Amino acid sequence: TVSLPDPQTAQLNRFYTVEFFREVACRLRPGGIFSFHLTGAENYISPELAALLRCIDETLRAVFPEVTFLPGDTVHFFASNRPGQLVTSADGFLRRLRARGIQTTYVREYYIPFRMTPDRMNSLAAEIRPRPDTPLNRDFAPIAYYFDAVLWSTRFGRGPRIEPLTVATSLGAIVIALMLAAGRRPKRAAAFAAGAMGFTMIGLEILLLLGFQAMHGYVYHQLAILISMFMAGMAAGSWL
Repeated sequence: TVSLPDPQTAQLNRFYTVEFFREVACRLRPGGIFSFHLTGAENYISPELAALLRCIDETLRAVFPEVTFLPGDTVHFFASNRPGQLVTSADGFLRRLRARGIQTTYVREYYIPFRMTPDRMNSLAAEIRPRPDTPLNRDFAPIAYYFDAVLWSTRFGRGPRIEPLTVATSLGAIVIALMLAAGRRPKRAAAFAAGAMGFTMIGLEILLLLGFQAMHGYVYHQLAILISMFMAGMAAGSWL
């Protein structure tokens, strides 16, 4: 069981990727069960929440042959590396509890049928069913991190969603417009070159930090070393 918050940061996102799920699958015994939870909703699944849950569900199914979930204010996901290990009905769940003599402290028999009513199970399944365009969450393509940021932003109002491709296209258009405006005028060309280099260095440094975090899971402990290496490279490049 992984008990962590939603993929709110690049570090937390590493525990919801294809690569991490593969590590878990390799360490499970045959028939073992892996579980974790994400933010859910008792009644209404918003489009932003559905996109996040759909992405994680698709990523989980890319590794495990059997996946199910428990709806509610918190959605619990369950996955097994062997088919036939999970139950998807309240009756089957309760039969296993009684047959194995498991004494629960916080979960009572009336609670399971409430959480696993067919209407709730089918409704959540329809909302988070993967689509042809549903992406997989990966270490170096942390799309669930983006979905969670969009979900978090809806708490402060529903404005127009800005897609990453739209941002990249807009920035490219601005750069081309500035290049054409600079033309062959030395002062404008020099100002444009200095500005473009500054923004490029900032972008490369952010990518370096995010890449390090994606590979190693942390960044602040080594932040001084990373920045020092980056500045040393800039100094060497300037000298050359």
